[in-house]
Amino acid sequence: MFAHLVQSTLFAGAAWLLVLSMRRNRARARYAIWLTASLKFLVPFALLVSAGAHLRWRVAPAIPTRAKTFVRHQADTTAGTAIAPYLRIPATRNELITPLAPYLFAVWFSGCAFILTRRSIEWRRIATLANKATPFPRRQRWTAFSIMACNESLEPGVFGIVNPVLLLPANIEDRLTPAQLNAVIAHELFHVERRDNLTASLHVLVEAIFWFHPLVWWIGARLVEERERACDEAVIESGNEAYAYAEGILNVCKYYVQSPSLCVAGVTGSNLRNRIEQIMSRHKTQNLRTGKKLSVAFAAIAVVVTPLFIGVINGKRLLAQPAPILNFDVASVKPGDPNIKESSMLIQPGGHFTTTNASLQRLIGFAYDVRNNQIAGGPVWLKSATFDIEAKPGPGVDVPAGPRGAPKVRSMVQSLLADRFKLTLHRESREQQIYELVVDKSGPKLKIAADSETRRPQGLQLGRGELTGMAAPLSLLAIQLSQQLGYSVIDKTGLSGNYDFKLAWTPDAPAPGGRADGSSLPSPSDSSGPSIFTAIREDLGLRLQAAKGPVEVIVIDHVEKPKEN
Repeated sequence: MFAHLVQSTLFAGAAWLLVLSMRRNRARARYAIWLTASLKFLVPFALLVSAGAHLRWRVAPAIPTRAKTFVRHQADTTAGTAIAPYLRIPATRNELITPLAPYLFAVWFSGCAFILTRRSIEWRRIATLANKATPFPRRQRWTAFSIMACNESLEPGVFGIVNPVLLLPANIEDRLTPAQLNAVIAHELFHVERRDNLTASLHVLVEAIFWFHPLVWWIGARLVEERERACDEAVIESGNEAYAYAEGILNVCKYYVQSPSLCVAGVTGSNLRNRIEQIMSRHKTQNLRTGKKLSVAFAAIAVVVTPLFIGVINGKRLLAQPAPILNFDVASVKPGDPNIKESSMLIQPGGHFTTTNASLQRLIGFAYDVRNNQIAGGPVWLKSATFDIEAKPGPGVDVPAGPRGAPKVRSMVQSLLADRFKLTLHRESREQQIYELVVDKSGPKLKIAADSETRRPQGLQLGRGELTGMAAPLSLLAIQLSQQLGYSVIDKTGLSGNYDFKLAWTPDAPAPGGRADGSSLPSPSDSSGPSIFTAIREDLGLRLQAAKGPVEVIVIDHVEKPKEN
C-alpha cells in the first residue's frame, strides 16, 4: 500500500508539471490529465506488472531454489528419502502485520464510511427533488436531455449518470433573460456531453478510499475547476454572448443556492472571479499542437506499457527460465519393479544419484523442492509409474558432501527430467487447503532452549515416527510438518525463540497424503491411533487446524515416459 501511495503521489506530481506546460491550451485537456491522476489511485502499477507476468511463454523451466534451512534425517529407505532435503521457510503475511493494523483499519473504515454516507445523503436529497420535479414549461431546442422544474431554490444542475436530468428552479425565467438562460442551459448540455457526473462519481470513490491523502482532495478541486472552464469555453465557442453568459452566472449565484453534491454538475463551481474574467476577456485558448499531442500520447502509453513490460521480463525471468546448466554425465533410467513395495532415493558421495521404485511425482518434488500438493496437472501415471535411476555427474562437477551438495543434485535432476522425460512446467499461486499450527487450549508443552547451549547441534533430527527439536524455532517445525503431511503448514502460534522438544507418532496411522487437486483436508479426528495430530497435541501442546491459503504450485504442461536404457 505504501509503495502504491508513493507511486500515485509521484504520478500526480508529473501530472501537475504537464498541466503547467498546458496552461494556455484548452481546459478539457488539463481536465483529462487530472482525471488520469485521480484514477491512478485506483490502479496500482503492481496490477499491471502482474498482468504482464501472465503474458509469458513456457519452456522447460528451472524453478529457482530459495534460501533454505536443513534438517538432519536418519536413513530410512522404506518410509522416504534418505537424504538431507532443503526445506523452505514460508514467509507469511501475518508476520508482517503490526499490532496496530486492526486499529488503523478501523480508522480508515470509519473515514471511508463517513464520506460515502455523506455523499449518499446528498445524492438522495437531489433524487427526491428530481422525483418531485415537473417538466419545464418552456420549449427550447434543447432535446438532449429532460428539463425539469423544481420549487427549491437550487442552482441549475444536471442530475443522474445513465439518464441525466437538468433541474431548473421553477422561477428561473423571472430571474434570467432568454439569452442568459440559453447560455446557462448550454453550459449544462456540455456537462452531459462530457459525462462529468460519471467522472465526478469516480473521484468521489477515490476520495472515500484515500481520504487520508491530502493530494486526493487537491486533485478534486482541480477537476472541478477545469471541468467548469471547459464548459465555459464550449459555451462561448458555440456562439453565446460572453456578456450575457457572465451575467447569467452571476444572477444564478445571486438568487440560488449551490448544489450540495459534487456529483451534480452545476454552473457556479470553481473560482467564480477567475471564470468571469476569462469569459469577459474572450481569451482564445489554443489547441494542442502536434508535438505536444505526441508527448502526451507517449507519456500515456509509457505509463501503461512500462509496468506491463516489467511484468513480462520478470515473468520470463522467474517463470520460464532456460534449462539448468548442470547435467549428469551418465544416467540410466529404467521402469521400476511393481512387485517391490520399497521405494528409496539416495545421494551418494560425489553426487551419485540413485532411486528405486521412485514415482515421477516424487522425482519432481525432489528436483523442484516441492510437496505433492504443490504439483498439479500431469498424466495419470504420474504417481503410479515408478523408475529406477542411476546417474553420475562428470569428473569436472564438484558436489559437496552432505546437505550442501543437494542443490547441485537437484539442478542435475531437473536437467534429467527435461531431457529424458521431456518435462515442461510453470509456476503459479493457487488457493489450497493448508494447516495452521496454533497453541492448543491446554497450553504449550515446550522447553525453551538455554542461551548458554550454543555449541550443541541446532535444528531437527528426523527418524521413523520421531522428530527431535534441538534449539529449533517453531517455524522450522512447521516446515518439517509440511513435509510429513504433504500440505503447507503455517506457524501461527505466536511463540518466538528456540525450543527443545520431542515428537513421536505411529507412522503407519492414517494421515493425509499430498493431493495435487487441492481437495478438502481430512479432519484430524478421522485419524485412528496415535497419529501425528494426536502427538502434536499431547507432546507439544500445539494443534493443527485446517484452513485455506495461497500455495505456490508447479503446473505440469507436458511430460513423456522415458525410453529405457
